[in-house]
Amino acid sequence: MNRKGRTAGPENPWDLDGETRVEFGKKLNGLLTKLHPNRAPHDVKPGDKLWRFTRQQVYDWRSNFGKLAIKVTKAEVKQRADEHGKAYAAAWVANTLAKGGEATYSVPNIEEPSEARGALQTSYHIRLLTFHYEEADGSIIKTSYPIGALSLAVVAIRRAFRACLTGVYIPIKTEFSGDEVGQQTQLARKGTVAGLEATPHRFDALVSVARSQVPSFLQAQALRVQETSDDADAFAAVDPPSSPVFEH
Repeated sequence: MNRKGRTAGPENPWDLDGETRVEFGKKLNGLLTKLHPNRAPHDVKPGDKLWRFTRQQVYDWRSNFGKLAIKVTKAEVKQRADEHGKAYAAAWVANTLAKGGEATYSVPNIEEPSEARGALQTSYHIRLLTFHYEEADGSIIKTSYPIGALSLAVVAIRRAFRACLTGVYIPIKTEFSGDEVGQQTQLARKGTVAGLEATPHRFDALVSVARSQVPSFLQAQALRVQETSDDADAFAAVDPPSSPVFEH
């Protein structure tokens, strides 16, 4: 499903090369052709400096989902522990991870999970998806929904909350990697993310909110508001009746 206006990441972010083992190279060279058509054909190969640099960027992008989820979650748990105590924070985390909980739904309902609404529309998913768009800020290649990014976010959020089940964050000993969470990422992609993909208006809303939080978007929005205000003032400019006539 391709929908114009969405910045895409790989559908399976832990498998850059695909079944043919050449997908990364094809996509990289295809991207270069779109960016620099006058220099085509492009033939960046494994081992080339640009190849290595681009792969490292993807590795960092994946890793940062795990790091950001921990940062956001730790702050939420610490706030509750500071205000209400460690036991309260632990109970809140358990409820957040429960079926119908806040780690998945923006309108949670753990007493009647079937009544929970807003799957993947939580502030946590929005924050991590905003990070994805911050990383892609300025990209001119906009294709499909950020399936891979959202799949990573789903797994990273639950992983981070599990590390706080005692009411305080306990450092995770394993890495946020394909070996550790690759299977979970695919389960999320084929389950909850596919469900959101099947309701485009909800995915559109999530993307819209996430993109609206990107600093460059906020700056551009503020500039547009100022320009509109300035124009409105100019278009309505009238001298007071008592003002003297200006003569050249």
